[in-house]
Amino acid sequence: MTKRETALALLRTGATLQGIIHVTGWTKGTANNWLSMIRRKHGLEAQQHRCFGVTGAKGSFTIYTLKGEKE
Repeated sequence: MTKRETALALLRTGATLQGIIHVTGWTKGTANNWLSMIRRKHGLEAQQHRCFGVTGAKGSFTIYTLKGEKE
């Protein structure tokens, strides 16, 4: 399985940017660029869900999921 396929599998179940970076070994910039390119290359849309932590902004994170896939 390639890193892209692994990252897509993570997005299908919901993943944070840090989770994608950890599993694929990509840098933060590479992971961000890949998230922005999946719509153009794969026809997919990554939806963002912001989760706020108990301690405010420091405990907050974003979960990315796929909105739709081309058949």
